[in-house]
Amino acid sequence: MPYDPRTAQDIVRSLAARMVARSGFSDLVRGSRVLGMVGAVAEELAGVELRIANVRDSFSLDSVSGSDLDERLRDFPGDFPTRRGSIAAAGSVLTIQRTDTAAPLNVPSGSIVGRSDEGSITYQTQAAAAFIVGQASVTGVAIVCTTPGETGNCVAGQIDKMVSISDEITSVTNTAGLTNGSAQETDDSLRSRGYRHLSSLAQCQPSALESFALNFEADDGSVLSYARAYEDPRNPGYTELVVDDGSGMAGLKRIGLIVTNTTGPVGALTQVWHEAAAVDTPFLTIGGVVQDPADFVSHPEKGLIWLDTPMAAATIWACFSYEVYTGILAELQTGINERRAAGTRVRVVPPTIQGEQFDMVVVPAQGADLSDVQTSALNAAISFTSALGPGDPLYVSQLVAAILIDTTILNVFIREPGSSTHADDRYPVSDRYVLRSTSLDITITTETVS
Repeated sequence: MPYDPRTAQDIVRSLAARMVARSGFSDLVRGSRVLGMVGAVAEELAGVELRIANVRDSFSLDSVSGSDLDERLRDFPGDFPTRRGSIAAAGSVLTIQRTDTAAPLNVPSGSIVGRSDEGSITYQTQAAAAFIVGQASVTGVAIVCTTPGETGNCVAGQIDKMVSISDEITSVTNTAGLTNGSAQETDDSLRSRGYRHLSSLAQCQPSALESFALNFEADDGSVLSYARAYEDPRNPGYTELVVDDGSGMAGLKRIGLIVTNTTGPVGALTQVWHEAAAVDTPFLTIGGVVQDPADFVSHPEKGLIWLDTPMAAATIWACFSYEVYTGILAELQTGINERRAAGTRVRVVPPTIQGEQFDMVVVPAQGADLSDVQTSALNAAISFTSALGPGDPLYVSQLVAAILIDTTILNVFIREPGSSTHADDRYPVSDRYVLRSTSLDITITTETVS
């Protein structure tokens, strides 16, 4: 039955009627001492009933917020993580340039770059940048802001300062903006993770994989914003867990180590290994001969290859020419390997970027600076697509609404590239793709109101 807490007035009426019936007191007019005592007891009881109602309501995540929501989630089984703090802006957006190309150069991970407009904000590279002879620039280097929160978000070209990096580097810049830095996790986000956690306790269904990924935190503190489990209908038991932090995660990989060995003098070898988690299957040579992938089974995420035909004793084999994921992608893959169901494969992969091109015609408000309006509209459009997760469509009406938040923009029209035709909604090829637009994909013009 429903529980409705009584008010103090309801309790006063009930207590007064009982006192008259049982004790004979009749001095219950306003201002009397008896009524005063009854009122004090009623107010205390009303407070108790209200607290009981609050306890009941707190068992629904939809009914609590703030610290009450945090407290409720601490009771969850399975060691549910607490509310996340600020998240640092990150992305594979940095281009590093040099002038002297006569020798190879390795710019190590952990190099520091910054911004001229805000000297206190710096960014750290998450992967090494390797120059070969004759190469003047390396693009797509992954960076993370050293200050968590929205302060690390920036537009293209703002990162232009060399703080602690090789002396042979002449310039750095970010070819795309960073938009995934965020403040402390909101109640809605935490509540959503809570529900996902409850549905994942069996640890074997797609929602369990997605929940584990969204609650995962790498050693460097990075987290993921999106996770989708894509089950391949043509390969039962095989799942790709497509994850993203809003940047596309393209730079979180490096060249894998060459792994070579010789089979023992006795017996045959049916399994070889390499670094995990690999992006693709390495080249495999046995006795110096490159092997046909049709002759073996490869699980790149585990770093294992099973041979159809065993190698003879004293045979040299080698795995080479492949890439491996780094950072949160590699750490999450290790965690997934420990939790996957028997007989299944789950690969952690970044989304495939599906670039979307369109034209924007912006109508500025009266008195607004045309250049500022164009910049604002462009940044809003890029930020909007950066917030899309794998498999999410791009609805033009929502894009327009996001741009029009800026009150200096009177109107905006989204059109097909090089056309006056209004643009249609865009859809990814599959859940493994994520829609993104950069400043190179958007042509923007301005129309003034006459």
